[in-house]
Amino acid sequence: MILCIISSDILSLLSRGINIIFRDQRIIWTWAYVPVGVFLLVATLQLVPLPVGLVSFISPNTAVVKTELLSDLPNADTLLKSMTFSFYPNATKHDLRLALAVAAVFVVVLNVFRRPDQIKRPLMVIALIGGIIALIALAQNLLGNGKIYGFESRLSPFYARIAHCVFRSRA
Repeated sequence: MILCIISSDILSLLSRGINIIFRDQRIIWTWAYVPVGVFLLVATLQLVPLPVGLVSFISPNTAVVKTELLSDLPNADTLLKSMTFSFYPNATKHDLRLALAVAAVFVVVLNVFRRPDQIKRPLMVIALIGGIIALIALAQNLLGNGKIYGFESRLSPFYARIAHCVFRSRA
C-alpha cells in the first residue's frame, strides 16, 4: 500500500517536473502508458499482504507452497495469517524500483522526443551500443580467451554461465 502511494507520488512529481521544465508543452497522453501502468500495478500488488483465503483463490499453488514451507516455523500461525504473492519481497521491491525508474524514463522520452529526427538519434545510439557489445561477444567467442569482456574468468566458481548471460552467485 505504501509502495503504491510512493509510486503515485513519484509519477506526480515527475509530471510536475516536466511541466516546470517545459512550461509551454503539455504531457502527451498515449495508450502506451496503459501497459506500463498495468505492469507496475501488478508488480505492486505482489507485495501487498493479503488474507490466505484470497491468495489461495487467486493463486492456489503459491498458497500451498508457502504454507508447506512455512508450517515448520515456530511462529507459523502468525506468518500464515496473511501472505504476499511474491516469494522474495525484497527482490520484488528492488525490481519494482527499477521498473519505476524505467517507466519514468519512458514517460520523459515520450514527451521530449517528438519529431522523427529526435527519435532517430537515441535509436541510433542504442543500436550502436548493441552492435559494439555483439562485436565484443563475437570476438570473445572466436578468440576463446575464457574471460568475460576480457576481465573476469568464466571458470571462476562464483559465476554460472547460461547462454550469453552470466550470473554471479552470492556464495
